[in-house]
Amino acid sequence: MSSIAKIDTPAKFFAAIPLDPRENLIWRQEKIWQGMAQDVEAQKILQELILADPKIFFNAVAFTLNPQKPPGERNQPFILRPKQELVVDELVKAINTGHDMGIEKSRKEGATELCCKLFTILAILVPMTQFLVGSRKEHLVDRTGDQYTIFAKIDHVLKSLPPWWQVPVERTHLHLRFLANESGIDGETTNENFGAGGRATAVMLDEFGRVDRNVAESIEGSVHDVANSIIYSSTHWLGSNHPFNKALRKPSTKVVTLPWYENPEKRPGLYKSPDIDVIEIVDIDYYRRRCPDVFNEVRPNVPFKYSDWERELLTRDSTVHEKMAGIRFIADGCENIPGDLRSPWHDVEEERRRGNKRDFISNVWMSPIGASDMVFDDVTLNRIKETSVCEPDFTGEIIFNYGPNGRVIGEKFRADAGRKRFQWWGELINGRPNQEHNYIVGCDPSLGTGNSNSVAVVYDVNTHDACGVWACSNTPYERFADTVVALGRWAGGRTGQAFVVYENNGGHGINFGRRLVWNEYGFLYSAKTEGAYKHRRRMNKWGWHSNRESKGDLLGELGIALYEGLKTKPMYRAIRVHDADTVEELYDYLYLESGEIAASKSADLTSGAREKHGDRVVATALCVLGSKDQYVAAVKEMRRLAKPGSMAWRLKEYRRNKEKKEGNNPFLR
Repeated sequence: MSSIAKIDTPAKFFAAIPLDPRENLIWRQEKIWQGMAQDVEAQKILQELILADPKIFFNAVAFTLNPQKPPGERNQPFILRPKQELVVDELVKAINTGHDMGIEKSRKEGATELCCKLFTILAILVPMTQFLVGSRKEHLVDRTGDQYTIFAKIDHVLKSLPPWWQVPVERTHLHLRFLANESGIDGETTNENFGAGGRATAVMLDEFGRVDRNVAESIEGSVHDVANSIIYSSTHWLGSNHPFNKALRKPSTKVVTLPWYENPEKRPGLYKSPDIDVIEIVDIDYYRRRCPDVFNEVRPNVPFKYSDWERELLTRDSTVHEKMAGIRFIADGCENIPGDLRSPWHDVEEERRRGNKRDFISNVWMSPIGASDMVFDDVTLNRIKETSVCEPDFTGEIIFNYGPNGRVIGEKFRADAGRKRFQWWGELINGRPNQEHNYIVGCDPSLGTGNSNSVAVVYDVNTHDACGVWACSNTPYERFADTVVALGRWAGGRTGQAFVVYENNGGHGINFGRRLVWNEYGFLYSAKTEGAYKHRRRMNKWGWHSNRESKGDLLGELGIALYEGLKTKPMYRAIRVHDADTVEELYDYLYLESGEIAASKSADLTSGAREKHGDRVVATALCVLGSKDQYVAAVKEMRRLAKPGSMAWRLKEYRRNKEKKEGNNPFLR
């Protein structure tokens, strides 16, 4: 008989399981897979122990996929962290006693996997048990070939069971039934009719904080008739008034948190900054291992003045400086984060997500307040206002004519002309931008009825500057399209004309694009699957279409690009904004309680628009989107091929001028 029969209690068995991954794997192979293969009594005892304490299943049987590991090591034994042990215990209590539970978490803390594994093993061991799982989109619940869906995590539990514990199942899309005991797990999208007419032992609402507010309210109003135990598992995303946050604050909901600073992979090097220029090291062992010469002298959990400490370090020899390379602290009093803790992992994430405050505050700090805050980081906007915003070098109009066929020809810039709707920051060479660079024109067309602006922003790909802004509220969209054609040709650059990216929403957006095509402007953004994780697939339509998800992604990228634009040497897509009106619109963008992203409405005195809808912001963001396809001009190489004043250059100028006069296809020049 297996030695498992000698174990007195589930607690003793759980404590005897090795926690080192390599030792745990060897232990499982010897004790569970081989040791119980022929021992039916030991198998039964193990199942009884797991039923008494499901944490045993995680540490002794379950596996987890980790694609960041080398091939051959990605299927790792699942070993619960201390805080995850508490989550499993509370989940079991909630299911057994029939009360609600909330898991308030930072992203990537394993809450979904904990629920999936627990639901699966209870369905295997307890007859007539029924669970219901839901997420906001069907492909997040179940999709063939996707190993990160909810049902893929459930399927992985069954695949990871020892050979002697394989159970017969009926598996179809969004459905799993255990044939031996009539238990099952079903899945649905979290829509207004979620769980209608059904009954379950418990329900898991995965990422409930990201469900549309109206839909979430409908679910919250009916889901308690489906099951006595509702498991809310999510990060915050749509603010403190969202039903997810309200559900967590109910006295009847038991809440467990999974914060980043209790994750052993993210907390090493934990420290605090209780005030400006003050540091307090919590995890002193992490730093003593890296540089004992310095940190053996530092007392843990005792604040000290950071600037004085740094000055003292300058007196040390070069070997100490080498060991200290890569060790840094941020002594900002933690004024821009909800908590008072930092770590090297935290500081890297803060830098990586800089400019997208909502992403950082919500997904790392699990704060509902940050989820309903400004879209763009106010610290970044303040720095842009102080360092980048300035008066334009030129104001005037883009002037053009129409050829015999009615298409735009003869484009040029005339300073101080007309209504001065066009502003330019930077130099002009012979009345045009530097033709050794490449350019993008981002466009947000309006109806042109005076209510909101049509805006075109010119972006220099080589310098990362938003160097031109054209705005008008009374220009019909077809005339605006002609202006953009002229503007794109005037900007020119090494590609011959600027890359035009425009919003195609509504009839005016679609017809704006048709007018560009009718003008034979061939360098246009074609829609792509921008949200794809691996490859951006080209679609059969011109322009960029805005909806809640795509707009959130677009503005998120803009926020990061704005922060990168403050750097001397940007490491990612970057943009520098010089237009004061654009920066003011950036301040105005908010996440509403409904989850929508919108700009506050106020009069725009510059262009005369009756209301300001953040049009400059969208046009600027489209320039960042276009930078994925319009690259920096290879200036040195192009100089060699067509040096100004050379025969090749003169021939190119002759052909370009000839085609302008004759009204021929402009994008062939």
